[in-house]
Amino acid sequence: MEDATGEAGTVSERELTPLALAALSIFAERPRHAYDVYQTMLTRREDRNVKLRPGSLYHAINRMVAGGLLAEVGTDRDGGRPERTTYKITPAGRERLAAQLRTMISTPVYEYPAFPVAVGELHNLPADEAVALLRARVGVLEAELDYHDAGDAWMRRAGLPERLWLDNHYIRVMHTAERDWCAALADRIAAGELDWTDRTPSGLAASCDYERAATPLHPDVPPRLANPEPAHQTEARN
Repeated sequence: MEDATGEAGTVSERELTPLALAALSIFAERPRHAYDVYQTMLTRREDRNVKLRPGSLYHAINRMVAGGLLAEVGTDRDGGRPERTTYKITPAGRERLAAQLRTMISTPVYEYPAFPVAVGELHNLPADEAVALLRARVGVLEAELDYHDAGDAWMRRAGLPERLWLDNHYIRVMHTAERDWCAALADRIAAGELDWTDRTPSGLAASCDYERAATPLHPDVPPRLANPEPAHQTEARN
């Protein structure tokens, strides 16, 4: 079966992308038109959690309409502007939203972030450059933390329930941990605590110990690389 975009299956049958999930959550508050959803996501800085572009958002909304998660309420025109269609979430949409949230919260999925790859290959750079780059990242993260602190203060002054900005808490904790780790690593490299030579330990790739290190610690634990890729990442590449 193909949906309105010509892709196999309907959006109600597949995992929602993060963008679609965030939009559907906003529709769960009240009926809205697509541009209102876009502006609301910008105001709430959802663009820090998902890749937010008008075209991608409207495409996601159209797919959710085709999949029965949203339904048209009517159209209106404001002055000389084009007509805007208002949508509301359907019972199927609320069910799909709740089901995916349950899965996403309860089940960790390895999302293949880029930074650990760079950290794993950091030894290819000179020690002094590695230290400078790590400390530069610390500075960026500290600026991000200042931003989140300001956001916390604004939301408290506005009287918004804390449950509505738990994502800000989570991101702040993650940034704090990353900042502290990067700062500590930079200090260790600068102090000469890590062997930062150009050579690779002899026989590493061929050693039995290395091969054993790449296998699970317990036969009942599957290899990490067997962790399934999130469906929304597969869709994004197709």
